[in-house]
Amino acid sequence: MYLLITNPFDIFYLTGFMADNLLERQSYVLCKLVNNVPTKLSDIHKIWHFLPEMFAANAAPDTGNAVQRVVLKPGTKLSEEVMEIMRNDKGNSKDSVLPLTLYFQPEDMRYQEVISLEGNLDMKLEPMAGMFTQLRACKSPQEVEKIRLAAQRSETVYQEILKHLKPGITELEVKKSILTELSSPDFPGFESAFDPIVAFGPNSAIPHHRATAKELTEGDVVLIDMGASYHGYNADICRTTIFRPSVDQQQLFDERSQRVVSALEAASKYLGSKAQRLDVIAGGEEQAANDSGSSISPHTTTELSSLMQAALGQEYPLIHAFGHGLGIEVHEGPHISNLGKSYEFKGGEVVALEPAIYIPGWGGVRIEYNYYYE
Repeated sequence: MYLLITNPFDIFYLTGFMADNLLERQSYVLCKLVNNVPTKLSDIHKIWHFLPEMFAANAAPDTGNAVQRVVLKPGTKLSEEVMEIMRNDKGNSKDSVLPLTLYFQPEDMRYQEVISLEGNLDMKLEPMAGMFTQLRACKSPQEVEKIRLAAQRSETVYQEILKHLKPGITELEVKKSILTELSSPDFPGFESAFDPIVAFGPNSAIPHHRATAKELTEGDVVLIDMGASYHGYNADICRTTIFRPSVDQQQLFDERSQRVVSALEAASKYLGSKAQRLDVIAGGEEQAANDSGSSISPHTTTELSSLMQAALGQEYPLIHAFGHGLGIEVHEGPHISNLGKSYEFKGGEVVALEPAIYIPGWGGVRIEYNYYYE
Protein backbone atom coordinates (compact mmCIF):
# COMPACT_ATOMS: atom_id res chain seq x y z
CA MET A 1 0.00 0.00 0.00
CA TYR A 2 1.04 3.60 -0.56
CA LEU A 3 0.68 6.51 1.86
CA LEU A 4 1.10 10.21 1.08
CA ILE A 5 2.57 11.93 4.14
CA THR A 6 2.00 15.64 4.72
CA ASN A 7 2.58 15.88 8.49
CA PRO A 8 5.87 17.84 8.78
CA PHE A 9 6.93 15.95 11.93
CA ASP A 10 6.43 12.58 10.24
CA ILE A 11 8.40 13.89 7.26
CA PHE A 12 11.25 14.95 9.58
CA TYR A 13 11.17 11.52 11.24
CA LEU A 14 11.61 9.78 7.87
CA THR A 15 13.89 12.18 6.00
CA GLY A 16 15.51 14.63 8.45
CA PHE A 17 13.89 17.57 6.63
CA MET A 18 11.97 20.02 8.84
CA ALA A 19 9.95 22.81 7.28
CA ASP A 20 10.88 26.25 8.62
CA ASN A 21 7.21 27.27 8.41
CA LEU A 22 4.77 24.63 9.60
CA LEU A 23 1.83 26.46 8.00
CA GLU A 24 3.38 26.04 4.55
CA ARG A 25 3.68 22.82 2.57
CA GLN A 26 7.41 22.60 1.92
CA SER A 27 7.65 18.90 1.13
CA TYR A 28 5.70 15.66 0.80
CA VAL A 29 6.61 12.01 1.26
CA LEU A 30 5.26 8.96 -0.49
CA CYS A 31 5.78 5.65 1.32
CA LYS A 32 5.34 2.11 0.16
CA LEU A 33 4.43 0.02 3.21
CA VAL A 34 4.96 -3.68 3.80
CA ASN A 35 2.33 -3.77 6.58
CA ASN A 36 -0.82 -1.67 6.77
CA VAL A 37 0.26 -0.23 10.14
CA PRO A 38 4.05 0.07 10.41
CA THR A 39 5.48 -0.83 13.83
CA LYS A 40 9.14 -0.56 12.80
CA LEU A 41 11.02 1.35 10.13
CA SER A 42 11.69 -1.84 8.15
CA ASP A 43 7.92 -2.00 7.50
CA ILE A 44 8.43 0.98 5.17
CA HIS A 45 9.72 -0.53 1.95
CA LYS A 46 10.36 2.64 -0.08
CA ILE A 47 10.34 6.38 0.57
CA TRP A 48 10.08 9.14 -2.03
CA HIS A 49 10.65 12.68 -0.74
CA PHE A 50 9.08 15.39 -2.93
CA LEU A 51 10.62 18.84 -2.57
CA PRO A 52 9.67 21.97 -4.51
CA GLU A 53 12.87 23.28 -6.09
CA MET A 54 12.90 26.39 -3.87
CA PHE A 55 13.17 24.21 -0.71
CA ALA A 56 15.44 21.46 -2.05
CA ALA A 57 18.60 23.22 -0.88
CA ASN A 58 17.35 23.01 2.73
CA ALA A 59 17.20 19.21 2.66
CA ALA A 60 19.88 17.05 4.22
CA PRO A 61 22.55 15.87 1.76
CA ASP A 62 21.53 12.85 -0.28
CA THR A 63 23.28 9.87 1.33
CA GLY A 64 22.01 7.28 -1.11
CA ASN A 65 19.87 5.57 1.52
CA ALA A 66 16.29 4.37 1.17
CA VAL A 67 14.98 7.93 0.73
CA GLN A 68 14.69 8.87 -2.95
CA ARG A 69 14.53 12.63 -3.49
CA VAL A 70 12.25 14.04 -6.17
CA VAL A 71 12.68 17.74 -6.93
CA LEU A 72 9.49 19.39 -8.16
CA LYS A 73 10.28 22.02 -10.78
CA PRO A 74 7.97 25.05 -11.11
CA GLY A 75 4.80 24.00 -12.89
CA THR A 76 5.22 20.31 -12.02
CA LYS A 77 2.14 18.76 -10.41
CA LEU A 78 2.65 16.56 -7.35
CA SER A 79 -0.30 14.38 -8.43
CA GLU A 80 1.34 13.57 -11.78
CA GLU A 81 4.65 12.64 -10.14
CA VAL A 82 2.90 10.42 -7.58
CA MET A 83 0.87 8.61 -10.26
CA GLU A 84 3.96 8.07 -12.37
CA ILE A 85 5.90 6.54 -9.48
CA MET A 86 3.06 4.29 -8.30
CA ARG A 87 2.35 2.95 -11.79
CA ASN A 88 6.00 2.32 -12.62
CA ASP A 89 7.08 1.07 -9.21
CA LYS A 90 8.58 -2.39 -9.32
CA GLY A 91 5.88 -4.91 -8.55
CA ASN A 92 3.06 -2.86 -10.03
CA SER A 93 2.13 -4.18 -13.45
CA LYS A 94 0.95 -1.55 -15.92
CA ASP A 95 -1.80 -4.00 -16.78
CA SER A 96 -2.92 -4.28 -13.14
CA VAL A 97 -6.45 -3.35 -12.19
CA LEU A 98 -6.82 0.40 -11.80
CA PRO A 99 -7.33 2.60 -10.02
CA LEU A 100 -4.56 2.03 -7.50
CA THR A 101 -5.26 3.29 -3.96
CA LEU A 102 -3.38 6.16 -2.34
CA TYR A 103 -3.88 6.67 1.39
CA PHE A 104 -3.48 10.09 3.00
CA GLN A 105 -3.29 11.57 6.52
CA PRO A 106 -6.77 12.99 7.27
CA GLU A 107 -5.63 14.55 10.55
CA ASP A 108 -3.20 16.74 8.62
CA MET A 109 -4.37 17.23 5.02
CA ARG A 110 -6.63 20.19 4.36
CA TYR A 111 -9.98 19.61 2.72
CA GLN A 112 -9.04 21.66 -0.33
CA GLU A 113 -5.87 19.60 -0.78
CA VAL A 114 -7.90 16.39 -0.78
CA ILE A 115 -10.34 17.80 -3.33
CA SER A 116 -7.46 18.94 -5.54
CA LEU A 117 -5.78 15.53 -5.42
CA GLU A 118 -9.04 13.75 -6.17
CA GLY A 119 -9.48 15.89 -9.25
CA ASN A 120 -5.99 15.14 -10.58
CA LEU A 121 -5.40 11.51 -9.60
CA ASP A 122 -6.54 8.57 -11.66
CA MET A 123 -6.72 6.43 -8.53
CA LYS A 124 -8.68 5.97 -5.32
CA LEU A 125 -7.93 8.29 -2.41
CA GLU A 126 -8.57 6.89 1.09
CA PRO A 127 -7.94 8.29 4.60
CA MET A 128 -5.60 6.45 6.98
CA ALA A 129 -5.32 8.12 10.40
CA GLY A 130 -2.70 7.60 13.10
CA MET A 131 -0.34 5.67 10.86
CA PHE A 132 2.89 6.76 12.58
CA THR A 133 1.67 7.11 16.17
CA GLN A 134 3.05 3.78 17.38
CA LEU A 135 6.15 3.94 15.21
CA ARG A 136 7.22 7.29 16.64
CA ALA A 137 6.17 6.41 20.21
CA CYS A 138 8.98 3.88 20.58
CA LYS A 139 12.33 5.63 20.25
CA SER A 140 15.66 4.40 18.98
CA PRO A 141 18.71 4.72 21.29
CA GLN A 142 19.87 7.69 19.19
CA GLU A 143 16.53 9.47 19.68
CA VAL A 144 16.55 8.78 23.44
CA GLU A 145 20.04 10.25 23.74
CA LYS A 146 18.97 13.47 22.01
CA ILE A 147 16.01 13.83 24.39
CA ARG A 148 18.27 13.08 27.36
CA LEU A 149 20.63 15.89 26.34
CA ALA A 150 17.69 18.24 25.85
CA ALA A 151 16.27 17.31 29.27
CA GLN A 152 19.59 17.78 31.05
CA ARG A 153 20.12 21.13 29.36
CA SER A 154 16.61 22.15 30.48
CA GLU A 155 17.40 21.32 34.10
CA THR A 156 20.74 23.14 33.94
CA VAL A 157 19.10 26.30 32.62
CA TYR A 158 16.37 26.09 35.26
CA GLN A 159 18.95 25.91 38.04
CA GLU A 160 20.71 28.97 36.60
CA ILE A 161 17.44 30.91 36.38
CA LEU A 162 16.71 30.25 40.07
CA LYS A 163 19.93 32.03 41.03
CA HIS A 164 18.68 35.26 39.45
CA LEU A 165 15.23 35.45 41.04
CA LYS A 166 14.86 38.64 43.07
CA PRO A 167 12.05 40.89 44.28
CA GLY A 168 10.64 42.99 41.47
CA ILE A 169 11.75 40.79 38.57
CA THR A 170 8.82 40.15 36.22
CA GLU A 171 7.48 36.98 34.65
CA LEU A 172 8.36 38.39 31.23
CA GLU A 173 11.95 39.08 32.27
CA VAL A 174 12.40 35.53 33.55
CA LYS A 175 10.87 34.14 30.35
CA LYS A 176 13.27 36.22 28.24
CA SER A 177 16.23 34.92 30.26
CA ILE A 178 15.12 31.32 29.72
CA LEU A 179 14.84 31.81 25.95
CA THR A 180 18.25 33.49 25.84
CA GLU A 181 19.92 30.67 27.77
CA LEU A 182 18.29 27.89 25.75
CA SER A 183 19.43 29.39 22.45
CA SER A 184 22.93 30.36 23.63
CA PRO A 185 25.57 30.03 20.87
CA ASP A 186 27.77 28.38 23.50
CA PHE A 187 25.52 25.31 23.18
CA PRO A 188 25.11 24.63 19.44
CA GLY A 189 22.20 22.44 18.44
CA PHE A 190 20.02 23.58 21.32
CA GLU A 191 17.04 25.92 21.24
CA SER A 192 13.78 26.38 23.12
CA ALA A 193 11.26 23.62 22.46
CA PHE A 194 8.28 25.89 23.17
CA ASP A 195 7.25 29.21 24.69
CA PRO A 196 8.15 28.90 28.40
CA ILE A 197 5.50 29.27 31.09
CA VAL A 198 6.53 31.55 33.96
CA ALA A 199 3.90 32.15 36.65
CA PHE A 200 4.17 33.94 39.98
CA GLY A 201 1.75 33.69 42.90
CA PRO A 202 -1.93 33.10 41.97
CA ASN A 203 -0.98 32.99 38.28
CA SER A 204 0.57 29.56 38.89
CA ALA A 205 -2.96 28.17 39.30
CA ILE A 206 -3.48 28.72 35.55
CA PRO A 207 -2.01 25.65 33.79
CA HIS A 208 -1.05 27.49 30.57
CA HIS A 209 -0.53 30.97 31.96
CA ARG A 210 1.07 33.49 29.61
CA ALA A 211 3.84 35.54 31.18
CA THR A 212 2.95 39.09 32.21
CA ALA A 213 4.59 42.11 33.80
CA LYS A 214 3.69 40.78 37.26
CA GLU A 215 6.56 41.35 39.66
CA LEU A 216 7.90 38.71 42.03
CA THR A 217 7.24 39.32 45.72
CA GLU A 218 8.23 37.42 48.83
CA GLY A 219 5.98 34.44 49.52
CA ASP A 220 5.05 33.95 45.84
CA VAL A 221 4.82 30.49 44.38
CA VAL A 222 7.07 30.32 41.30
CA LEU A 223 6.11 27.86 38.55
CA ILE A 224 8.37 27.47 35.51
CA ASP A 225 7.51 25.11 32.64
CA MET A 226 10.18 24.99 29.95
CA GLY A 227 12.11 22.69 27.68
CA ALA A 228 15.12 22.54 25.41
CA SER A 229 15.15 21.07 21.94
CA TYR A 230 18.27 19.30 20.66
CA HIS A 231 18.55 18.68 16.92
CA GLY A 232 14.78 18.41 16.60
CA TYR A 233 14.07 16.34 19.75
CA ASN A 234 12.33 17.94 22.71
CA ALA A 235 12.30 17.88 26.49
CA ASP A 236 9.54 19.31 28.70
CA ILE A 237 10.13 19.95 32.40
CA CYS A 238 8.23 21.87 35.05
CA ARG A 239 9.41 22.89 38.49
CA THR A 240 7.65 24.77 41.29
CA THR A 241 9.18 26.52 44.27
CA ILE A 242 8.29 29.34 46.66
CA PHE A 243 10.24 32.58 46.88
CA ARG A 244 11.46 33.74 50.30
CA PRO A 245 8.45 32.42 52.25
CA SER A 246 7.55 32.89 55.87
CA VAL A 247 7.56 29.78 58.07
CA ASP A 248 3.79 29.38 57.65
CA GLN A 249 3.97 29.92 53.88
CA GLN A 250 6.72 27.32 53.55
CA GLN A 251 4.75 24.80 55.59
CA LEU A 252 1.63 25.24 53.45
CA PHE A 253 3.67 24.98 50.26
CA ASP A 254 5.42 21.83 51.49
CA GLU A 255 2.10 20.18 52.35
CA ARG A 256 0.72 20.84 48.88
CA SER A 257 3.88 20.08 46.93
CA GLN A 258 4.23 16.78 48.79
CA ARG A 259 0.98 15.64 47.18
CA VAL A 260 2.53 16.14 43.75
CA VAL A 261 5.80 14.47 44.78
CA SER A 262 3.78 11.52 46.10
CA ALA A 263 2.08 11.17 42.72
CA LEU A 264 5.46 10.99 40.97
CA GLU A 265 6.69 8.49 43.55
CA ALA A 266 3.62 6.34 42.90
CA ALA A 267 4.36 6.46 39.17
CA SER A 268 8.00 5.54 39.74
CA LYS A 269 7.04 2.63 41.99
CA TYR A 270 4.55 1.34 39.41
CA LEU A 271 6.95 1.52 36.47
CA GLY A 272 9.85 0.23 38.55
CA SER A 273 13.25 -0.43 37.05
CA LYS A 274 11.91 0.03 33.52
CA ALA A 275 11.64 3.79 34.05
CA GLN A 276 14.77 5.93 33.90
CA ARG A 277 14.79 9.68 34.62
CA LEU A 278 16.34 11.70 31.80
CA ASP A 279 16.24 15.17 33.37
CA VAL A 280 18.79 14.59 36.16
CA ILE A 281 22.13 16.40 36.05
CA ALA A 282 25.42 15.85 37.87
CA GLY A 283 25.25 17.42 41.29
CA GLY A 284 21.46 17.54 41.15
CA GLU A 285 18.88 15.27 42.69
CA GLU A 286 19.49 11.56 42.44
CA GLN A 287 17.02 9.03 41.14
CA ALA A 288 16.45 6.36 43.72
CA ALA A 289 16.79 2.80 42.51
CA ASN A 290 13.40 1.13 42.39
CA ASP A 291 12.79 -2.40 41.20
CA SER A 292 9.42 -2.87 42.87
CA GLY A 293 7.37 -2.43 39.71
CA SER A 294 9.57 -4.38 37.32
CA SER A 295 7.56 -7.59 37.61
CA ILE A 296 4.21 -5.94 36.91
CA SER A 297 3.10 -6.43 33.34
CA PRO A 298 1.69 -4.83 31.37
CA HIS A 299 2.10 -1.19 32.34
CA THR A 300 -0.75 0.95 30.99
CA THR A 301 -1.43 4.67 30.81
CA THR A 302 -4.84 4.26 32.47
CA GLU A 303 -3.48 2.52 35.55
CA LEU A 304 -0.51 4.88 35.73
CA SER A 305 -2.85 7.90 35.69
CA SER A 306 -5.20 6.39 38.27
CA LEU A 307 -2.32 5.76 40.68
CA MET A 308 -1.13 9.36 40.35
CA GLN A 309 -4.64 10.71 40.92
CA ALA A 310 -5.03 8.55 44.03
CA ALA A 311 -1.78 9.98 45.39
CA LEU A 312 -2.93 13.55 44.72
CA GLY A 313 -6.23 12.87 46.47
CA GLN A 314 -9.74 13.05 45.09
CA GLU A 315 -10.06 16.60 46.42
CA TYR A 316 -7.53 17.61 43.76
CA PRO A 317 -8.87 16.23 40.47
CA LEU A 318 -6.38 17.03 37.73
CA ILE A 319 -7.83 19.22 34.99
CA HIS A 320 -5.37 18.07 32.32
CA ALA A 321 -3.65 14.84 31.31
CA PHE A 322 -1.07 13.29 33.65
CA GLY A 323 1.51 13.27 30.89
CA HIS A 324 2.41 12.75 27.28
CA GLY A 325 5.03 11.35 24.98
CA LEU A 326 8.13 13.33 24.05
CA GLY A 327 10.05 13.33 20.81
CA ILE A 328 9.96 15.34 17.61
CA GLU A 329 6.86 17.01 19.00
CA VAL A 330 6.65 18.27 22.58
CA HIS A 331 3.28 16.53 22.90
CA GLU A 332 3.00 13.23 21.05
CA GLY A 333 1.94 9.68 21.81
CA PRO A 334 1.31 8.10 24.19
CA HIS A 335 -1.35 10.27 25.84
CA ILE A 336 -1.26 9.58 29.59
CA SER A 337 -4.72 9.91 31.06
CA ASN A 338 -7.30 7.83 32.91
CA LEU A 339 -9.86 8.88 30.32
CA GLY A 340 -10.27 7.42 26.86
CA LYS A 341 -8.41 4.49 25.34
CA SER A 342 -5.59 3.01 27.41
CA TYR A 343 -2.12 2.49 25.97
CA GLU A 344 0.13 -0.42 26.90
CA PHE A 345 3.83 0.45 27.19
CA LYS A 346 5.93 -1.62 24.82
CA GLY A 347 9.45 -0.36 25.51
CA GLY A 348 11.26 2.61 24.02
CA GLU A 349 8.73 5.27 25.01
CA VAL A 350 9.90 8.63 26.37
CA VAL A 351 7.26 10.39 28.41
CA ALA A 352 6.76 13.48 30.54
CA LEU A 353 4.72 12.94 33.71
CA GLU A 354 3.19 16.12 35.13
CA PRO A 355 0.87 15.70 38.13
CA ALA A 356 -0.30 18.97 39.65
CA ILE A 357 -2.70 20.67 41.99
CA TYR A 358 -4.23 24.08 41.31
CA ILE A 359 -5.83 26.31 43.96
CA PRO A 360 -7.32 29.56 42.60
CA GLY A 361 -6.26 32.59 44.59
CA TRP A 362 -3.21 30.85 46.03
CA GLY A 363 -1.40 29.19 43.15
CA GLY A 364 -0.45 25.81 41.81
CA VAL A 365 2.21 23.15 42.10
CA ARG A 366 3.20 21.23 38.98
CA ILE A 367 6.28 19.05 38.75
CA GLU A 368 7.14 17.43 35.44
CA TYR A 369 9.79 14.75 35.05
CA ASN A 370 10.96 13.11 31.83
CA TYR A 371 11.28 9.32 31.75
CA TYR A 372 12.58 6.71 29.36
CA TYR A 373 10.66 3.41 29.54
CA GLU A 374 13.11 0.64 28.60
